[in-house]
Amino acid sequence: MTLDELTKLAYEVVEPGGEFTKRVAFDLGDEGRLFIDGGSGQVDNSHYYADITLGATLADLEDVLLRRVELQSALSREALVVTDGDPAILEPLAWLIEIFPG
Repeated sequence: MTLDELTKLAYEVVEPGGEFTKRVAFDLGDEGRLFIDGGSGQVDNSHYYADITLGATLADLEDVLLRRVELQSALSREALVVTDGDPAILEPLAWLIEIFPG
């Protein structure tokens, strides 16, 4: 899956005012960035401020969002790494992942 395809999928499942109200960014290095603002429903590839930023490869992020790999497993093997922000946001992030089709 490309970053554009993953961004489109995220845009389709994230609704403004849902249970996930935080801003999360996935820094994919040379592959780009996925930004999700759960409060406003904004999903794009911008570099806006996020409450938490996680580093990953596009393939690892796809595996987590499509639930091929559990969030905690990806974190423990450092396929996803908190690079900035509040790690307490990982709990609501698990809810965000649940709305993606598995």
